[in-house]
Amino acid sequence: MVSNTASTANEAIVADRFAVDLMAPLPELDTAGGYAFAARDVVDPRQKVYGLIQRLDVPRRDVVVSKLKSRLVKGVLCPRGEGIVTASTGDGQGQRLCTIVEFPAGGRLIDGEHFSAFSERTLRQEILPQLARTLSDLHDIDITHRSLTLHDLYYRDRERSELVLGECFSAPPGVHLSSAQEPIERALALPAGRGIGDPACDMFALGTLIMSLYLGRDVTQNGSISFLEQRIQLGSFVASGGTHDGTGPINDLLRGLLDDNAEKRWTADDVSNWAEGLTIRKGTMSDLGWALNRPLSFQGRNFKDRRLLALAFANAPREAIEFSQTERFRHWITNGLAEGLSEDWLKRALDSRQFKAGHADDAGEEAMALGRLMAVFFPEGPIIFGPLRFMPDGFVSLLTVSFADNDQEAQALVRDLIGRGRLDMLLDILSGRSPSLRASTTKFAGLSAMANNPALGFGLERCLYELNKSLPCVSPKVEMSYVDSLSKLAAALDGAAGRGEPVMTMIDAHVAAYLCRQSSSFETLLSRLGAAAGQSEAYTMEMVRILGSLQERYYPQGLKNLAKGILPALKKLVEPLHSKTRRRQLGQLITRYIEEGNIFAIANTINFTAIKKHDERDFENVRRQISLIDRERRRLEQPIGPDDARARLTGYRYAFYLACTVMGVFATSSLFQLLM
Repeated sequence: MVSNTASTANEAIVADRFAVDLMAPLPELDTAGGYAFAARDVVDPRQKVYGLIQRLDVPRRDVVVSKLKSRLVKGVLCPRGEGIVTASTGDGQGQRLCTIVEFPAGGRLIDGEHFSAFSERTLRQEILPQLARTLSDLHDIDITHRSLTLHDLYYRDRERSELVLGECFSAPPGVHLSSAQEPIERALALPAGRGIGDPACDMFALGTLIMSLYLGRDVTQNGSISFLEQRIQLGSFVASGGTHDGTGPINDLLRGLLDDNAEKRWTADDVSNWAEGLTIRKGTMSDLGWALNRPLSFQGRNFKDRRLLALAFANAPREAIEFSQTERFRHWITNGLAEGLSEDWLKRALDSRQFKAGHADDAGEEAMALGRLMAVFFPEGPIIFGPLRFMPDGFVSLLTVSFADNDQEAQALVRDLIGRGRLDMLLDILSGRSPSLRASTTKFAGLSAMANNPALGFGLERCLYELNKSLPCVSPKVEMSYVDSLSKLAAALDGAAGRGEPVMTMIDAHVAAYLCRQSSSFETLLSRLGAAAGQSEAYTMEMVRILGSLQERYYPQGLKNLAKGILPALKKLVEPLHSKTRRRQLGQLITRYIEEGNIFAIANTINFTAIKKHDERDFENVRRQISLIDRERRRLEQPIGPDDARARLTGYRYAFYLACTVMGVFATSSLFQLLM
């Protein structure tokens, strides 16, 4: 429950107990998904909290929020409540979702760029037991943190006795991490496309964090391609700062956490056991089929590792495409990969069509050719399509951020990728190389047809809302409101009309897509509205039907601003009517409904099409009668001369009638006399 009352002029009350001070920002706690503000618990002042106001266009990880509400994890800053507040933040002013989060009263473990090294004893006794327990608790309820950084470690209390992780729900997973903190397979992805990952991703990030604390320097800042090559060649442990001949417990820990084989990477339980002095017996630095059966030369370099070859392909896409079309490559590929892939599968995956790089018929054809190569050689890595690089479980975040940042180039690439079925093709190749991906690709079923549908309510915007069930409507038409239901959409549209937004242009691509996502019954109505574009009368009637339907089903209150906004368009429908009485009666009826804000009544009781047809039919009948009368009048007004044929004929006819009458009278008189 949300209250709009405030304890002070600057505070908004959330969940009936938390006062958020909208004039006291806490930028040190801002995230890629929200803006932090000071807050207090009115009911229990001892509980330290802050408010995190979510960016309108970046959805929370609602599954994470829901799980942490039902089962608090002691070692992470958890959500305590939520509500809607009206605030001015970095993404504008208006209603926003505010989540109340536990406040780390003891500050950060590392505050600043420079810090002293932590001893192995401190790490073993004070740091790692708490972090391992926290990660174990998160992983037990299927939550990956995906934001483990040096500056994400806090002390819960002022005594700095309890170490906690920062919240992990406000931003897309992995977006705060550097590529050096990601396992090799995810390091090449864009930050927004790194994906939810699995517990092994968190453990790798923990390894880089512990190595930084142990060495007294941040080892996660180098995100260059050359560093990624070093990690592939030497192993992440050595490349990040470890030594081949390093011995001792701390080296065992770091080797285990930074193992590039996710299956053998240490778990949170392994770290807990290590901290208690137990020996962890796991093989490390093992090969997962990364070695090629036969080396391959590309651009003057010999490659023995398919990950390095894929990286070289990604850095020289046109040269890679041309190389993949040579006979030497096609001869090599049959037996070059260690996995023993069939020749038929490779032909389908790599495609046999030939084109010269830089001269493809389709701008996306080159991107697709490179994407196929990357899927074959590095299926564990990101999908690559032009500048887009994302993990399959990071596609939704990538799409969402492209809209949040208004990145038109990224949106065009995603539209091409989805609309032409290319995403399905690449996922099919990946699932052939990694069977575990097959189940996760079902969420993308039907996206191609949806993206290609030109009807209003579909397109890439519809894909956005279908893939983000909890995303509010992000149309600029309703940016002042937090719209997470159709009832709120109706109220927001009415508010926008009250601020002067033209009603007849109110339903843009986002509003239409959100309507259809919430209720498929609007699809037909919106399709008719789109088809009526450019036809003012038809467009007005369809707009009235949509707004009326929205009001009838979801907002049984007056929409007076919207009603007033459509009044000029309705008057244009009434003015052409021929009947003055009909115009007056219809005008009075519309005025009454407009004053009530009852758009549904206008749509349901006034059939403008039937009224217009009836008016035209009545007018045509009257016009026909007037024409007949006018023609007869003109005939009667014409002068008649002695030579007028019609007059002579009429005279003869009446003379004949008169003669017959006289003769009848004469005959009757004669007969009467005879009888007398």
